[in-house]
Amino acid sequence: SITKNFVATTILQLLEEGQLTLEDTLTQWLSAEITNLVPNASDITIEQILNHTSGIADFSDPLFNQAMSDPTIFLNEWTPAQQVGFIDGEDPFFEPGTDWQYSNTNYILAGEVIEAVTGNSYGAEIRDRIIDPLELDNTFVFGEDDIPGYVSSYWDFDNNGTLDNVGIANLSWAGSAGAIISNAEDLSDFFDGLLVEGALLQPDTLAQMLDTREVISPNYDIYGLGFGTLESRNRFWYVHRGQTL
Repeated sequence: SITKNFVATTILQLLEEGQLTLEDTLTQWLSAEITNLVPNASDITIEQILNHTSGIADFSDPLFNQAMSDPTIFLNEWTPAQQVGFIDGEDPFFEPGTDWQYSNTNYILAGEVIEAVTGNSYGAEIRDRIIDPLELDNTFVFGEDDIPGYVSSYWDFDNNGTLDNVGIANLSWAGSAGAIISNAEDLSDFFDGLLVEGALLQPDTLAQMLDTREVISPNYDIYGLGFGTLESRNRFWYVHRGQTL
């Protein structure tokens, strides 16, 4: 889900270029094929999908429920319309802007906004705007880049006491909510470029990104536009957690 940091940064660059506003609604940019599946789509803004105040149900919940009986669905090639289709008929968490709830669907839609605004794939935009300028040589967008190899991941997916190699999964299931593959060094360079060196966003835009609101979550104390925070007695972090196959 650190993919979400890259996606939010890209959308905020489009904001700086005057190509969109955070007040634009989903129906201003996305096709009816997508928005007809999303309750309140005409009222949900780009800002609300970035900060998870849209109320949109999380497609990964029904997807994972289905995968418990058929894990081969993680080998399929998924489209955004199919991903959003998992929430067709699902009630929203709440009315837009009235609460906070993390939802991967928000960032599937954010990736679609990038593509609608630019005419390019979200992965190509991330590469041109972030990966190449920062020389992140070990960062790849699944489905966009040739990946030279990566460490397999293991998870007791079916809870039978045996770890399964899930490195064969097709990350299109996560799409613009979680399909970037990277390593610790590149992610350090990305966060330095974004948060410390000012290489990706202007100061006012970065301040908008980090303008956080209090949330009820075990993962974050407060959350902004694609970033959360955690604080202890000794440290303060801008963070993003995640889990993909």
